[in-house]
Amino acid sequence: MKIVSDKISKAMKELGYSVTFHGLRKSAAARLAEAGCSIEEIAAITGHKTLAMIQHYTKEAEQKKLAANAMAKMEKMMNAT
Repeated sequence: MKIVSDKISKAMKELGYSVTFHGLRKSAAARLAEAGCSIEEIAAITGHKTLAMIQHYTKEAEQKKLAANAMAKMEKMMNAT
């Protein structure tokens, strides 16, 4: 994995980007969560060994999803009366 991350980091620097492999992996996990992927699906793509780390990376996306679901329920209740 180190060789791959080094090559990605080098290529990104050559393109003028300041990113790390770790940052790309974290961003990928967050985007997949925003797209509705399960923790297990995200792990299959990112290669994380522990679900706890994926949960840490996707906490913000999960929070947004929970808030949106809660607001939809509230609106449904308000419109029903």
